[in-house]
Order: sequence, then C-alpha cells, then structure tokens
Amino acid sequence: MLPLHMVVPRLRKKVENQKKRPMRRRTKDFTFRSIGGYDAVKQEIRDAIVMPMKHPSVFKRLNVRAPKGILLWGAPGVGKTLFARSIASECNAKFYHVRSADIMSEWFGVSERRIKLLFQKAKRSRPAIIFFDELESVAPNRQAMAIEDGRTSLLASLLSEMDGFEPLNQVTVLAATNIPNRLDAALLRPGRFDRLIYIPLPNLSERIEILKIHLNGKPVSEVDVNYLAERTKNFSGADIELLVNSATTLWLKKYLQDKSQKLSIDYFDLALGAIKPSVRPEDVRYYEFLRNTYERSGGSSSFSLSRARSDGAPTYYG
Repeated sequence: MLPLHMVVPRLRKKVENQKKRPMRRRTKDFTFRSIGGYDAVKQEIRDAIVMPMKHPSVFKRLNVRAPKGILLWGAPGVGKTLFARSIASECNAKFYHVRSADIMSEWFGVSERRIKLLFQKAKRSRPAIIFFDELESVAPNRQAMAIEDGRTSLLASLLSEMDGFEPLNQVTVLAATNIPNRLDAALLRPGRFDRLIYIPLPNLSERIEILKIHLNGKPVSEVDVNYLAERTKNFSGADIELLVNSATTLWLKKYLQDKSQKLSIDYFDLALGAIKPSVRPEDVRYYEFLRNTYERSGGSSSFSLSRARSDGAPTYYG
C-alpha cells in the first residue's frame, strides 16, 4: 500500500485530468423543435450536416464529399450552442462539447495530445460531432498575434487532424464563434470549415416562435405574444428568455401573496423597462457588414482582418 504522501498527489492529478477531459454530453433534450423560427438556417444545416450523416452510402456512391467542418457564427445569444446540440440530436450522433479549458494546458505537448485523443475517440464512436465552443480562443489568427503562444501548436494539431491521412468519415467538426474575423485564415479555407452559417438576430415572426416556446406551460391567457414580439426588436433568443423569466418571477412574487393575481402583460412591460438588448445597434451593423463581406468574397478564404474595420468591432464577445 502506497504511503499517504504519494497517494494524495496521484488522486489530485486524476481529478484534474477528469475535469479537463472533453465531455460527451447528452443531447436528447435538444431538437430543432426547441428552436423557434430560423427555418432557412435549419434547412441549410440539414443539407450540410444531417443529410450526409443519415445517408453516408449515397454520398459515397456518388463520390460526394461531406463537409468536414461547419462554422456557426453570429452575435452573442442567438443560439449557436443550442443549434449545435440540436444538430447532434437530429443526426443521432455522439456529441463532444469542447471548450478551450478542456484542452489547454501549460505543459508542453499536452494540449496537442488531447486534440489527438479527442479525434481518436470520436472516430471510434462515429457518427460523431466535435463541437468547439468559442473557436477563436483555440484557433486565433496567427498573423494578428503579437506573441506566439501555445495556441499556435494547438492550431497546427487541429489542422493536422482535419487534414489527416485517415478521412473524417462520419465525424463532423462543428464550431461557434462571435468574431469570425479573428479566426486563423488556414481554418476557413474550403476542405476544413467548408460551410460558414450566419445566425442573425431573430426577426418578428421568429421572435413570436421563440416567445411561444419560452411561454409554454405558463398561464399566459392574457398575454399578447404579437405585442411582445414587436416590443423586443433586436432582442436575441437569450434576451427573450431572460425577459420571460423576469416577468414570470415578478408575477410569481405577487401570486404567492395573492392567488388571484394573473400573469398579465403588465409584468412584461415592467421587465422590459429593466431589460435592454444585449447586442447594441452598432454591433448589429457590424455583423451585417461581416455578413456582406463574406458574401461578396464568394467564401471565407479571401476574408482578411484588414477588410473588417477594427473601430466597428463589438466590445462584447460573451
């Protein structure tokens, strides 16, 4: 039996490794039905990811290569992570949700090894989706970095796995970012992230659908959903969820004291007085500028930092 002074460090190291290990997360509770609106985005995702995973033999017979990587980008709170989880559920695929903290290490070579092991694990459990949340923290633009750090070799490992000798058959790399112009250009060329799907702020009809989802199960007979949708212009999906939760909490405080209180539109007006859109109008214009730049370039490979005005960049990247 090992002495205590040797057992404790080993246990601590084991726990730390478990915390940093990329987790396979459950996705059964997430489907496209849990996302209000965005029919065009859903169809684009079905064509790019769901169809190749559900019909691999057809793609192989016709010699059509399925996209290796899909990048979801847009303002904070529009539902990029929710889309990623729903995609895995629609494909009935294993879902590996990877954050920078899961793979980054201060020890030389450890981060690169974690990337390699992650792809090996995904290939063994295919069909699988590897989802990199906040990709810019893992693969920043090398030309824009003042000092090279460990992320340079980590990016090289990621590129190597995506371009590996063994094809990523039934393994799709999915990623999300709020700032696509800060990603390394080597990632965005065709053959790596083949498709870049922009998720905008919800329009009026989409806000109605999102409100209906979040109001489900609540006593909202006296709430005009169309009125709320008009009052929540430039609200993201996360903002709408916060609005519904705040209004319901205000009503619940009154209801616990007086059971005759009903969830009326007045509570939503009170919540709207305290909640503002998390994405500013100038940020919305900046994202539309990025969108137009991508569309004019005919793809992402010709996009460069110099074409995106730094003075118009959003100040919040949460």
